[in-house]
Amino acid sequence: MNKEWILKEEKIPRALLKLSLPAIVGILISAIYNVVDTLFVGMLNDTRAIGAIAVSYPLFMLIAALGQMIGVGGGSMISRFLGAQDKKSADITFNLSIGLGIILSAAATIFGVVYLEQILKVVGATPTILPYAKTYTLIIILGTFFTVINMVLNNTIRAEGNSKYSMCAIGLGAVLNIILDPIFIFVLNFGIKGAAIATVIAQFISTLFLLKYYFSKSSLLNLSFKKFLFKKSIFYSILIVGLPSFSRQVLVSVSMAVYNNALEVYGDTAIAAGGIAMRVVSIIMFTLFGFAQGFQPLVAYNYGRENYSRIIEAFRVSLIWVTIYSIVLNLMYIIFSDEIIKIFSLDAEVIKLGRLNLYSLNIFFFTFGVTTTVTTLYQSLGRGRDSFILASCRNGFFFIPLVYILNYKFGLGGIIASHAVADLLAGLFTLYYIVKIKKEIKKATRHCIQTGIN
Repeated sequence: MNKEWILKEEKIPRALLKLSLPAIVGILISAIYNVVDTLFVGMLNDTRAIGAIAVSYPLFMLIAALGQMIGVGGGSMISRFLGAQDKKSADITFNLSIGLGIILSAAATIFGVVYLEQILKVVGATPTILPYAKTYTLIIILGTFFTVINMVLNNTIRAEGNSKYSMCAIGLGAVLNIILDPIFIFVLNFGIKGAAIATVIAQFISTLFLLKYYFSKSSLLNLSFKKFLFKKSIFYSILIVGLPSFSRQVLVSVSMAVYNNALEVYGDTAIAAGGIAMRVVSIIMFTLFGFAQGFQPLVAYNYGRENYSRIIEAFRVSLIWVTIYSIVLNLMYIIFSDEIIKIFSLDAEVIKLGRLNLYSLNIFFFTFGVTTTVTTLYQSLGRGRDSFILASCRNGFFFIPLVYILNYKFGLGGIIASHAVADLLAGLFTLYYIVKIKKEIKKATRHCIQTGIN
């Protein structure tokens, strides 16, 4: 089946499934293998090692955010250019995205290596956790190039409607990481260092698999640095459209760092419990990101074709699906909270604090899926300012200030409750943007009908 046909003609529910399921499966596997790192490190029976994984996670998210910014920005532009039948601009965007990925990953690697210890202290590493965190994070930072380029290529492949290949690439990396983790951690006795080595090797192999797609000429796009052309308008569009994704992930990283710092005074156990809970909930979060990655090319392509009725139907179906999915998973996490935490640690205090974290993280988390979908819609339409505000609202406007305010007022319980309050406020904030964009799309649809478009 022609990849463009799915974007252009397929019934919306089927198109969303075909585009989103591979992305969801791939990113879910990716989220699971992040959790698996914690699981295998937890088998070392060392709370400091689990804490090291917790404080390093914001840095891994920050690295991924660079790739996501370029990939989402470039991918959205590519989908729109393909929808408008502008193949030349799509190729320019693709090659420019790769170039940006190389430059930013090199800069991030140098900065991360030089300032590693200072960064880890900022994100909440205690004196007892710091040596473990340095060992693990240094290797992750040295693999920045593969993480960033992996993100970029996954997004550009999805942009042309080939979500299945992207899923296979992510799945390959995840399976390799799960296989290599116990080998490097236990068989070769590398401990926490082994978990990081396994992650980087898996990312490397996955990146090679993605590059194979372009070198085998299966793509609608041409990878060729001979054709590399710096076009200022496209460069700025990539950054403007991708900035909300970058902002969202950076704020996730910053919020985790703020959270860990606030928990530092309550000890390594509090940090470990919070880290476990957030890793587990990241499975829901990344699944919703996966759905958004399938939703994005469908909207962007049809925006290029000025098919607004197709856009609004995709938006309606997406909101219903993500809300139902989130509520079901949130209830499961709340009901089985103790059993979930016990998978990672049998420490009684970790279980208790982990349970409270899961309660707070899940009670209003269904709003996260709604906000993510609305943010993606604005991104796909090229509305950088609005999507940036939406992407920033949960963590930037609400969660980070709430951690400080509620910690001052209520101590540890207040810090943990910050998750629930931030989710509720972000959901209410998003309602305004839902009403706003629906009115605009309906107005554009009426205009298209009057002028005879579509």
